[in-house]
Amino acid sequence: MGARTRTYPNLAQVQDRDTQRTLRLVYDLIRDAEETIGLQTESLLNLANRITAVEPRVSSLESPQTFATGAGLAPQFVVRGIASDLVLTSGSIPRFKKIGDLLPAATRIRLSHSVAQSISTATTTVLTWDTEVYDPKLLHDTVAPTLITIATLGTYVGGVYVGWDANNVNSRFLEIQKNSTDALVRDRRVGTGAAEMHLVLPDTQLVVGDTLRVRAFQDSGGPLDIKVANGSPVFWLRKIA
Repeated sequence: MGARTRTYPNLAQVQDRDTQRTLRLVYDLIRDAEETIGLQTESLLNLANRITAVEPRVSSLESPQTFATGAGLAPQFVVRGIASDLVLTSGSIPRFKKIGDLLPAATRIRLSHSVAQSISTATTTVLTWDTEVYDPKLLHDTVAPTLITIATLGTYVGGVYVGWDANNVNSRFLEIQKNSTDALVRDRRVGTGAAEMHLVLPDTQLVVGDTLRVRAFQDSGGPLDIKVANGSPVFWLRKIA
């Protein structure tokens, strides 16, 4: 049997290339569903004039997400797949902004703190985070504001940056710790070179339930603040695989 030729109705009416690619994906999903599981829909030619938005719902391990839905439009068709459901709503030509609108939110988090944190001398202190710059997967729990809790198995990169009050006495210490026991990356330096400290967490395999936190230490002889200035403090993490 020869290769089948697929056509894509009304694609010429859409100028944006990302939207064209999205339409091709939708058409192919519908055709595959018709051919493999006998899904009954209108003809593609008629359906193409009625699609206006796509609403993916992630039904695997991640939390449900909704994107690019048509306001006030009721679902017309549902195409169900193993990893997601596509809800096609009645209307006209799709109004997708970009292909990324159809993807689930990335697993990433960036935390900060709105006020200076005082670090007592000769005392290791776990830093607290009260500001979620972004956290689409809800990895930061305000009940346990020191922690990032992993919700998806994978490989992650991250980092932390803090600015200390100026003081040249003795040393400063900063550490990213896993599960409140294992040091993943740390830095210790004399006070003269520790006004700003950066840690980079290289690609690290983490499993569901792992937690990350940041610990700080100084022994200047008195309390020192971790300042809120020039981007300090920040604690971030991103899943890359």
